[in-house]
Amino acid sequence: MTGKPVTYVIKVSRRGTKSKPRLSLGRKDRVKWQNIDDVRLKIKFATWPFKGKNRVISVAAKKQSATLTVSPKFKFPYAVVPAKGVRANQGPPDPPIITAGD
Repeated sequence: MTGKPVTYVIKVSRRGTKSKPRLSLGRKDRVKWQNIDDVRLKIKFATWPFKGKNRVISVAAKKQSATLTVSPKFKFPYAVVPAKGVRANQGPPDPPIITAGD
């Protein structure tokens, strides 16, 4: 795919997310997370799928993360982790995932 980049906003809470966007490398799509919960959440990737250095994405309560641009062509499962001391609710059985390709 080519054309104008698309920015996906993934809504996330302690329960995780059901969103599974497919990002285009050709368009250089972007993604950011919107925390709809009342506690800070962390997004952790085992393999970093974005341009720049691998890091934990911290999203304050009721805020959005920085925008990240997709890099390689793979599927990237990730975990949503509540801030330390906050109990997580049971989430969906499958981990959230981002797929990158053209």
